[in-house]
Amino acid sequence: MRHGGPQVEAKPKDFKGSIKRLFNYMAVRKWLMLGAFILSAIATVMQIFTPRILGSATTVIFDGFSEGMVGGRYPIDFAAIRKILISVAILYVANAVFRYVAQLTLVRVVQSTVFDLRQDFKAKMSRVPVEYYDTNSNGDIMSRAINDVDNIARQMVQTINQAIMSVVQFFGILIMMFSISWKLSIVALLTVPLSAFIISRIAPTSRKLFKKQQTELGHLNSHIEETFAGHTEIVSFNREEHVIEEFGFQNEKLFGIAWKAQFLSGILMPLMNMVKNLGYVIVAVMGGIDVSTGALALGEVQAFLTYTNQFSEPMKQL
Repeated sequence: MRHGGPQVEAKPKDFKGSIKRLFNYMAVRKWLMLGAFILSAIATVMQIFTPRILGSATTVIFDGFSEGMVGGRYPIDFAAIRKILISVAILYVANAVFRYVAQLTLVRVVQSTVFDLRQDFKAKMSRVPVEYYDTNSNGDIMSRAINDVDNIARQMVQTINQAIMSVVQFFGILIMMFSISWKLSIVALLTVPLSAFIISRIAPTSRKLFKKQQTELGHLNSHIEETFAGHTEIVSFNREEHVIEEFGFQNEKLFGIAWKAQFLSGILMPLMNMVKNLGYVIVAVMGGIDVSTGALALGEVQAFLTYTNQFSEPMKQL
């Protein structure tokens, strides 16, 4: 047995052609995908409007308290607050329904695509020459059929959906922020270059490590499959210790790469949150000053702070 599994990694000869073929698998259900994307976009727009509407309720209450007590009570327009809360409740319910239907539709697309891919994969493997199985390990083939096929379909569909939703959310939040205050919006936008720098330094390295993790997982699967298939020969030739030692080597190698990949992937969010919180504090201070001078209503600042808190989410997702 050999350390490290297969030493030659096959490189795609036509990457663009492969991507096109993968899209062709999903094109069979293009209307389902389009419907899911539209529903998700509508749900995202509803979510974007909610903070602004809630902010208006805060403004109504604040204005009532600012006028002082009249006849032993504050002149708060509870009828207006009731209408605002009903509107928000409707938006929340509609948002949940649209997202549920969209997710259900995407799951159907993903699982149907996985089904087709595996069917064609099985048909392909029955047509390849016998020498293919001599030059490629069974464990690696199994890893491609089980792990890789599922990852391809799930990641492609969900990544496309997430990318579309993130773009809608990014520009939607940006428009709402500028509609409230261009000055605060520019301050919030100053965090974008710093966030982009952090992402550009971490994401590419993390992506390479995850790719290497999949390769090492295939090697480990190959070793386990060969060990189980040749158990009788291993015992007959007294190779148990060698096999155990090699498994430990492969397992340790996979652990090291997986740990690095998960660490880099996990540290990205805390760094992004740090940048977001920095911008949040600056906006909160400037917004408070604007409220005290009457330049902005309290509810508008509240809504803007919510948008500031949400602004980095689309970038992190992308």
